[in-house]
Amino acid sequence: ATLKGTQLNSFGAFFSRAYRENDYLWGRLHGAERLIDIVLSALDPARTLKPGRTAAIKRALFLAILDEEEPKLTAVPGLFETLRREIG
Repeated sequence: ATLKGTQLNSFGAFFSRAYRENDYLWGRLHGAERLIDIVLSALDPARTLKPGRTAAIKRALFLAILDEEEPKLTAVPGLFETLRREIG
């Protein structure tokens, strides 16, 4: 599971800054992905994106979020490296 705060009856993040930062970052990433999916689902069906374009948009947005949050979220430094490696 990506969320850490679900432990201890969903109070796990209450006791750990690292858990809060982890869950906050995952929330931003999941929210961004969902917003892209919603916007793209509203496109005219006659207009389609080139293959790979949706993935490229998501990748660019994810990397921008990581760049913005990394200096602020100091309790989860390893997470940024792991996510950048997974995003590619």
